[in-house]
Amino acid sequence: MKLKLLFSFVILLSCADAHSQPGYKQNFSDLATIAFPDTPKTTNNSGTITYKTTSDSNSYIVLVIDLQGKTTLSSAADLDTFYQGVIEGTVNPAKHTEIIYRKNILLEGQKALEFEYSFRADPSKTAFVYQRCVFFNNKAFAIMFATFNNKQTNNITLKDKFLNSFSITADKKTTRQFSNTSNLAYILGHALGKFFAYALIIGMLLLIVTLIRKKTMKTVS
Repeated sequence: MKLKLLFSFVILLSCADAHSQPGYKQNFSDLATIAFPDTPKTTNNSGTITYKTTSDSNSYIVLVIDLQGKTTLSSAADLDTFYQGVIEGTVNPAKHTEIIYRKNILLEGQKALEFEYSFRADPSKTAFVYQRCVFFNNKAFAIMFATFNNKQTNNITLKDKFLNSFSITADKKTTRQFSNTSNLAYILGHALGKFFAYALIIGMLLLIVTLIRKKTMKTVS
């Protein structure tokens, strides 16, 4: 009996240690941070920076888009229009994507958007994408967690851990979402939504290739 209790205690300690393993804390120019499970690969394309890593059958992606000089939002209504454009640019049934839910949220006092949608990665695989988008200080942040199994308890835990690790570190006194001038918020949001979808497609295709290679290696061995 004592041996069984000791064995159980060791297993619990091992599990706790595994869940407490530190990931990689990514700093976004002192504006925000997020915890990836591993060091992400980074690409910079004309002011749009993509951070991406994969783990098992999940993909973790953050896009940071510098909109300095490209957009100004003058009100909460403009921001809502911007976020609506993001959704409609990202989710398009004609391109095998369907919205599952959407809701407005607050990220440390900043108005933000959260939505989930399904994406047909290939004829035999459907990915489920959880995405948050927040705009402040002339930067648009898209935080995405994509998985092929959105019902698995562990994946739900990993999704929540990743999305909730996003923290705004900018000085609250200077953090702003609105300015005094207006522009075509929906058009810009729609264009960004298409870009987010494109980045996700690339990420999920790479994940599929990785999974196929792992399966092939297991078969050969």
